[in-house]
Amino acid sequence: MALSDPRAGGRVADSITEGASSCVLLTTGGLIGSKGIDATCVMPLLPYAHTTLMQTRSNETRRPGEMREAALCGIKATDLMCWEYVTNRPCLCGGERAHIFRLACGGALNVALGGKSGRCKRLSNCRFEHPPASDVRGALEDWWRSTRASEPLWTALRA
Repeated sequence: MALSDPRAGGRVADSITEGASSCVLLTTGGLIGSKGIDATCVMPLLPYAHTTLMQTRSNETRRPGEMREAALCGIKATDLMCWEYVTNRPCLCGGERAHIFRLACGGALNVALGGKSGRCKRLSNCRFEHPPASDVRGALEDWWRSTRASEPLWTALRA
């Protein structure tokens, strides 16, 4: 049974009858048999495969949009962060926003708070700290208590 045969049902056949000159390409949709292509046709794609594999091994457990955006007392948590402080630029907020996690990865902080945009694209090559979501939320809660003199109430905004 050939890979292109619809009776294969998406499974890899025990023997490939297309011959030694065909290569099998993996896609998100499954296996695609390509007749007449040399097996070396896949070699130029190896650097891309390595990069893709490294990008999927992020320490963030969720991607932007997979988790509802977190809010403290109805205010988006990402709006409470002073991003100038995080990126070590001169702050313009006058202390109205949370000055936590200086020089941490902004993408990791954004994902930890359920932000809709941006996540770390450097992953294993990122030179910035990637704090766990529990630490980010804990620091933001501590900041809330010290500046607002009230207990923080976490909510999730609608998508």
